[in-house]
Amino acid sequence: MKNLKKNSWEYILYFRWQQRRNLFDSIIFLTSHFLASIIAVLAVRLRKTIPQTEKTEILFLYREKDSFLVTELPKLMNPYKVQSALHPNLKTILRERLLAPPQKKQFSIFYIYDCYAAFLIKMYNPKVIVTERNGSILSPFLKKQCAKNNIPIVHFAFSLTTDNYRNYSMIDYDYYFLYGRSSFDKISNREHKLGNCQAIITGSWQIQKRIHSHLNSVAPGEINENCLILVGSGPNYEKLESTKNFYKLLIDFTNKNDSYNLIFKPHPRSDLQLWANLTKNLPENKFSIANYLNLDLKNAKLGFCGYTNAILDLAKIGIIPILMADEKVPDLFDYELFFGKFASNSNELEEKINTTLDNYRLYDDQRRKFIEYHLSNVNNSEKEIKNNLTKLLKGKSPQGLNLN
Repeated sequence: MKNLKKNSWEYILYFRWQQRRNLFDSIIFLTSHFLASIIAVLAVRLRKTIPQTEKTEILFLYREKDSFLVTELPKLMNPYKVQSALHPNLKTILRERLLAPPQKKQFSIFYIYDCYAAFLIKMYNPKVIVTERNGSILSPFLKKQCAKNNIPIVHFAFSLTTDNYRNYSMIDYDYYFLYGRSSFDKISNREHKLGNCQAIITGSWQIQKRIHSHLNSVAPGEINENCLILVGSGPNYEKLESTKNFYKLLIDFTNKNDSYNLIFKPHPRSDLQLWANLTKNLPENKFSIANYLNLDLKNAKLGFCGYTNAILDLAKIGIIPILMADEKVPDLFDYELFFGKFASNSNELEEKINTTLDNYRLYDDQRRKFIEYHLSNVNNSEKEIKNNLTKLLKGKSPQGLNLN
């Protein structure tokens, strides 16, 4: 099962592998899709009409209602008309009868996705479809139906395509907008992949937008070279003992060193309870919170984090990142290639801080190389994305790299 041919049996094998299903789960998965596809056959026969929307040039299928692109894509592509629709699950497709007969009525266990793809095309009649859900079962069937109507599929990366998620092995799109060369290399080197596409190295519009928004969130002069920044992990990771230990390591280091103060940038969904518990009896002037990781913090000396894409935000702002992780954790961001070993305990953390400060210029050069490898078009990714989408809307083909 390497780069798979497109027939039902191989789709079944691929999705069983991608979703790590055991035999029992696989039987339930196949049975539910078989029954759903039988229902879809009957439903499309009974359906008389498909509702038509107003003119749509870009249809965006979002994975969550608070997706960055729901609000930002229409602004970026103005005056082109952008419509958004939720990337539905199997139950939603059936319950809301989001079905239409596909051009080639060839039944398979995944026939329901052919019908849903046909429904989207008939309802919206878009020139381009943009998706963002990684590893979606819909992807190959949407691409197949859209190819018959000359509608290109563009998939947006919303993070680095690291090796720990099998969903990134799905590449059955027409175009894949990636953060940087590292993402292309990591996907290319995967043993298992489904599909093929043209990779367009656009950079990260989300990171660019985050860093250049919410400025003036701290008082001028409040951030200086004596400041250290700790970027918080997500709420699920904050429950782990390893995360608590890393927070405490840095808090203890700051507390022992009079010359430093520590600013905590929490994850957007964090309830701040862990931070409050760890700092409740410590001097308030040494420990504070910043709600945004942006250019206001660029004068901070060093940044610290666990495995999070925010390590890119730190490096892009101009802050040398120090990664804190367990020794057995794989190096998903190629951190050691640029900065040497990450810190796993108090001795390593102190040594890493001292080594970095003693060789600051060298590490800052490595920071630049690190960000260049992971993020292309560092300051104009928004423009790059708009230019490539505009080409597609005009019937032109953007130049990319073959990914298969």
